[in-house]
Amino acid sequence: ALSHYYLGLSRQALGHLDKAKEEYQWVSTNGDPRLRALAAQGLTRMSGARSSGSASSSSSSVASSGAPSSAAQSGGKVKRILKFTADWCGPCKKFAPIFEATKSKYRDVSFEILDIDQESTKPIQAKYNFETIPRLVFLDGGGNVLYNGGAAASQEDFEIMINRFH
Repeated sequence: ALSHYYLGLSRQALGHLDKAKEEYQWVSTNGDPRLRALAAQGLTRMSGARSSGSASSSSSSVASSGAPSSAAQSGGKVKRILKFTADWCGPCKKFAPIFEATKSKYRDVSFEILDIDQESTKPIQAKYNFETIPRLVFLDGGGNVLYNGGAAASQEDFEIMINRFH
């Protein structure tokens, strides 16, 4: 079921909506409950994209590897985005301009950069329990985690990730 879900995501991102819909429908009847819910979200996004006539709005947040929390599923809105990074990290350097370019589009969201090599960030690192960077943590107004996962590969993907919780 997982492979069908990823095929659906890939086909959706490529604009092959009919094939993506077939994959999502298969997952919605054969997958575990979590995958069924994700497939239903994919179908919902696609129906919105079809009605607006825009293939680009049908892109999925393939880059987001973290699962939404119960706060996200209950409609929590992102208020803070924490980016954990380090000067020596190649992928972090690649993501830095994406993060900076996106900040200005979301004035109601606080974008914070935390260097994992600084002693002052050690307690907050421990709180979010991760091993790889760059790491993004989206928080709602109450401090609930909406997303805890890897960074996006492009500005478009990063905006899609944010919009899921905005």
